Amino acid sequence: MRELKFRAWDKETKTMISDEWIQTLDLREDGNWTIYLGGGMKQYLTQKQSDKKITDCILMQYTGLKDCKGKEIYEGDIVSQFSGSEYQCEMAVMWRDDHCGFWLYYHNEPHLDLNHYREKLEVIGNVYENVELLKGV
Repeated sequence: MRELKFRAWDKETKTMISDEWIQTLDLREDGNWTIYLGGGMKQYLTQKQSDKKITDCILMQYTGLKDCKGKEIYEGDIVSQFSGSEYQCEMAVMWRDDHCGFWLYYHNEPHLDLNHYREKLEVIGNVYENVELLKGV
């Protein structure tokens, strides 16, 4: 069984909230998420001055896969494809409803099924914290 984990991008503070910090996810009637934060959040909550609740965020799911170096791959990650002795192109990991799976997007077009290429990929950033990496994606 695949492990279900999530991380979130807090749009207000421009901070990535890791899965260890998320205690509860609540899908609201408007289709957006409210995230309730758990332990280990003192520093983050001080910066945000929050009541342990975040409503303006983008939720990203763990794909259940790891890259060539053992790092977990999440939706929204930017990966580099390894070929031979060099890295060739950067692609974004996104969900495809029509194929019910995670795909690699290159120039905003679905390119490869993530599951078949994970051993040749390395996570080099994500689409929120590393916008400069999106030039080729």
